Amino acid sequence: DGDDLISKNMYQNFYYNMKAYDADLTIGNLIRVSKDYQQFIVTNPELPTPFNIAKNKHILWNQDPSCGPKLFRRDLIEGEKFMEGKLYEDLAFTYPVLLKSKRALLFHRADYFYRTNPQGIMSSTLKPNKKILDILDAVIVLRKRCIELGKYAEYEDYIENLIKEHLIYMLSYVMVWEIPELKKQEILNLLQQLCEIIAPNHTEVAEIIRIKLKDILQNLNHKII
Repeated sequence: DGDDLISKNMYQNFYYNMKAYDADLTIGNLIRVSKDYQQFIVTNPELPTPFNIAKNKHILWNQDPSCGPKLFRRDLIEGEKFMEGKLYEDLAFTYPVLLKSKRALLFHRADYFYRTNPQGIMSSTLKPNKKILDILDAVIVLRKRCIELGKYAEYEDYIENLIKEHLIYMLSYVMVWEIPELKKQEILNLLQQLCEIIAPNHTEVAEIIRIKLKDILQNLNHKII
């Protein structure tokens, strides 16, 4: 993102360590800071922790899908695509790529500073915004890509719990919307139902809930972004 900050040597450090360890992916650490955050940290190179995701599935729990603090080897992402015109595109892109990785490097120090901008795209979800439904498209693409890669069965529990975790974020966004309480509760109830039945064998029910959510958002007597 154009208004984020990184430590001066972050990508250089990623690149040389990828070559040294013959890795196909590096994962850095991200922290969120205010928009007026001015500190630009220059740090000494950090030695990473190499890992194979198949032997360290628990690492999935702690990974932010943001592509900013990551470096991918070209052949790892060849043929992969971002969703166009949607929010949460990193969610659908990053996790399948991580599951493809044979050797990844984990950096623990925060070298990527995500500046929270009240006028930014993601901050817009803190107001009544139908774009929050983009996460449902991201969920579908994420699951479909994992199935195509032959990874879904092995990682099903991890994938479904990651999906639920991100849907719960939607609940927290809606909680602060300034809309009539009854409408807010209706949206929250539907999102909660999605968290409970989002698995692949409930796709028809999930689509019905999605349509209901879309109708509610479009008919709110508030300015929808």
